[in-house]
Amino acid sequence: MQKKILLSSFSILFIAGLTFLVAKLKPCSAEMLLCSQNTEKQPVLAQTASFVDKKVPISDYSPESVKQALAENKRVILFFQASWCSTCYQIEQDLQNNASKIPNDVVISRVNIDKNKDIKAKYNVVAQDEMVELDRNGMEKSHWKSSQNAVQELLLNLK
Repeated sequence: MQKKILLSSFSILFIAGLTFLVAKLKPCSAEMLLCSQNTEKQPVLAQTASFVDKKVPISDYSPESVKQALAENKRVILFFQASWCSTCYQIEQDLQNNASKIPNDVVISRVNIDKNKDIKAKYNVVAQDEMVELDRNGMEKSHWKSSQNAVQELLLNLK
C-alpha cells in the first residue's frame, strides 16, 4: 500500500515538473543566439538570420488575397486543412521548418474546409490535407493529397 502511494506521489510530482518545464520553453530564432561577449547585443548570425528565419507565406484564405497573389505572378497553393486535424498541423510545421527549400514565388493559402465548403466543392476537395495549385486564372493546375513530407511533395507537384 505504501509503495502505491509513494509511486502515485512520485508520478504526480514528475508530471507537474514536466508541465512546468514545457510551459517555460519558448521558441527561439537565430537572432536570439547572442555571443556572451557581445556587449552591443547584436545578432551573431546577422548575415544568415533572414535565411534561417525565412517563413513560408502561409495566410488564411480570402478571395482577395488569392487574386492579389495571382496578379503579382505568385504561384498560389491552396492548403485545405481543419483546425482539429493533427496531420494538418504536422504539414504546416514541415512547411515552416523547411521554408528555405520552397521557391520565393510560392504563396500558400490556408483554407479551412469546415468554413469554406464552397471552395472545397469548387476544387473537388474530398478531405483535409489536400493541396491545390492554381493557374493564373484561379483554376486548378494540380491537386494532391499531402502528408508529413509536405515540402517534398509540394516541390514534386509544382507545375
